[in-house]
Amino acid sequence: MAPRFVAIDSSILIGWATDAFAEDSKLRAGAREVQTSLLDSNWIPLNCWHHFIELARHHNIEVATRRIDLLKSFSQIAWLGSSYGSKILGAVVDVFEAEVGTIVAAPDIDLIGLRKSVRQKLLQSGSPTDIDTLNNWKNLHPDIIATAVHDQKIASIAHTAHSIFNDTEISRLKKKRRIDQTAFNRPLPVEVKKLAEDLKDHGDRRLLAPNRTAQDFLNMA
Repeated sequence: MAPRFVAIDSSILIGWATDAFAEDSKLRAGAREVQTSLLDSNWIPLNCWHHFIELARHHNIEVATRRIDLLKSFSQIAWLGSSYGSKILGAVVDVFEAEVGTIVAAPDIDLIGLRKSVRQKLLQSGSPTDIDTLNNWKNLHPDIIATAVHDQKIASIAHTAHSIFNDTEISRLKKKRRIDQTAFNRPLPVEVKKLAEDLKDHGDRRLLAPNRTAQDFLNMA
């Protein structure tokens, strides 16, 4: 029977890794049992760049290592390759690129043909040691952490900053007078405090410095 591929949610993989390397022997045994059962049923975990980032972005290198080691512990694994190379984990953008390239080469291709072509281009399977991204991931860790912090700030502000949607014409806005021309250069402490509180309550729970994020955002705005 041909193997079947399953894309496992990152949060499940994280919990799985926690059990796989826990001090409790029962948790470790349970994690191994699930892994064995999955592979024996001919299900192969399918991973991509997004899974990898979610697992590797923990600031504690030891925690991140255990998570990546879970992926590396599988005897068989599947992954989306990148357009830069089949041994590099790919992402959604690689799927889009492969789709566009296929359509340009064969404008009359149907949906079934498109899926088959993209699958042949990107879908890889084999040993985790075949994936260069997993072999050399520690070199990427500092950049992954920096990107993660930046993403957390953006996501937190996007979830807390109030957006205004109306049909006010730009020409009318240009005619409005600002009473205090310097107000934009000195955010009020109460504004910083309010935004910081919103970030704590509604932002990314992994955000480390909500007060600094609030201050930096209002200064930039």
